[in-house]
Amino acid sequence: MNSDIDRILSTFNRQKLNRLKDFLISEIDDDVLEETINFVISDDKGKEKFFCDLLYVGEKYEGLFLEGNQYLIYSREKEVLLIDSLSEGQGVSEAETRLVMDIDNFICLISNKEKVLSWMKSDEFN
Repeated sequence: MNSDIDRILSTFNRQKLNRLKDFLISEIDDDVLEETINFVISDDKGKEKFFCDLLYVGEKYEGLFLEGNQYLIYSREKEVLLIDSLSEGQGVSEAETRLVMDIDNFICLISNKEKVLSWMKSDEFN
């Protein structure tokens, strides 16, 4: 599993790793892990049915987004998009506020949050 984490994290630059770290710390805990996984693997009908009370309501973003405290999560086909909506609202560029990754990689990272954060504390990240 650590080799999967190493492989996935090595594809991101420092700025994207910092965005991922912030997302993991602010949005992912044991209470929402399964819900988050179920959201990203669901089709649009499933998202509307099972997550209707957690979906983003607004006009800035199109699509079905799971709304967190700071981040919006969107998934389509085999891809996940994370948007730091608070930073975007303060004028930070999309290049700095968005992170795209494969759904399987996303699930691996959020399911292994502590290992990922430990990796980020190690010499490999610093």
